[in-house]
Amino acid sequence: WAVGYTPHLNRFAHKIVEPADHKQYLSHQDVVNQVVTILARSGKHNVILVGDPGVGKDTIVRAIARQFGDTKQVFALDTTALVSGLSAADDFETRLVSVLRDAVYAGNVILYIEELELLLDQNKTGYNAVAILQPYLESPNLQLLATTTFTDYHEIIEADPILAKNFERVDVAEPSDQQVMVILE
Repeated sequence: WAVGYTPHLNRFAHKIVEPADHKQYLSHQDVVNQVVTILARSGKHNVILVGDPGVGKDTIVRAIARQFGDTKQVFALDTTALVSGLSAADDFETRLVSVLRDAVYAGNVILYIEELELLLDQNKTGYNAVAILQPYLESPNLQLLATTTFTDYHEIIEADPILAKNFERVDVAEPSDQQVMVILE
């Protein structure tokens, strides 16, 4: 009950739980610190991690969830569950709005959307959530953490200036050879 009664959030998202004692060699600690600082401020507090596939964006999100501990709950939106079994675009909008409202209601939720472009590019999924997300992105009661690739960021998010201004962009570079060796060890 740390986040209140949130049936839609619980149905279409899952809480990222990382034990505090979980040892993990993280090559992007500077990125984690930068994202935590952005999420802690009151103004522009939505973050988009931009990087090539496989650079460690999910690992960064897990480290962020671990760093916040119990003060903020990080929920990962399951986009597959969100769009499965839909009969009309209205159903998609209803589901997404319900999840976003639950997150706002809870008050201490950071909603993580992996591959944000899947919700924004009508050519890929047949759904376009830009109009749905806009009021929530500007709300002080909801924080979004999203990931995307450089190509999709430029083609989809940067193409919509209102959408781009609501996210603080953080680039995630590939780990160096030395960092990869430490990770593998």
